[in-house]
Amino acid sequence: MPGGIDTPALWLALALVLGGAELVVPGVFLIFLAIAAAVTAAIGWAVPGLPLGAELAAFGVWSAVAVLVGRRWYRDYPLESEDALLNDRTARMIGQVVTVEAAIVGGHGRVRVGDGAWPATGADLPVGERGRVVSVEDGVLVVEPFTPAYPALRDFVLGYFHQDWMILNDNADAVIDDFRSAASGSGRAEVVADLERFLRDHPAGLAVAFDRVLRADIGFDNDDDARRTLMGWLARLRGPGEPR
Repeated sequence: MPGGIDTPALWLALALVLGGAELVVPGVFLIFLAIAAAVTAAIGWAVPGLPLGAELAAFGVWSAVAVLVGRRWYRDYPLESEDALLNDRTARMIGQVVTVEAAIVGGHGRVRVGDGAWPATGADLPVGERGRVVSVEDGVLVVEPFTPAYPALRDFVLGYFHQDWMILNDNADAVIDDFRSAASGSGRAEVVADLERFLRDHPAGLAVAFDRVLRADIGFDNDDDARRTLMGWLARLRGPGEPR
């Protein structure tokens, strides 16, 4: 106990702090430093009067040992996850459709991702234009112009099934009736063609694909619910007497 200070208790407190930090910021080996601090505390109590230098040396040695053992453990018994990108935020951005917040000019700009803005590079894009993230390089999103796979269907869904659609309409049939009354024959035909192709392209995973591809959350319970609903949309969009 150098200077009358209970150093083992301090090492134990450090172990608790490092262990708690590991819970907040997982995956950075703080747990192994916590183990080393706990071992150092145990040594301090087992050998009263141990010099502080010896305790620091013990902490350094046990830190190295714990990290080596931990790395070997993770290598031999890797943690499995249903989502390989769960802890890699930037990797999860790849494929996302983003909105240009500051025009990308000469390879420099900013895009809106959720509630935050990120620096971006890529082809020139004006403010408000949409792009797709193709990669992330040193914290900068590489963005390409976004061409939706189902442009007419996407415009229909985002234009009519917006966040207030359930307030402004009694049900989804009323929304489609509004669209039918406002759209031209060719515009309605384009939506029908896109919806038919979307259903063909997604024989499985339809509910998830609807949210991911069209960026809309209608609240489908499952694929059967999604297919039943979308087939109903298709029939109503075609109208009575039109070919199925």
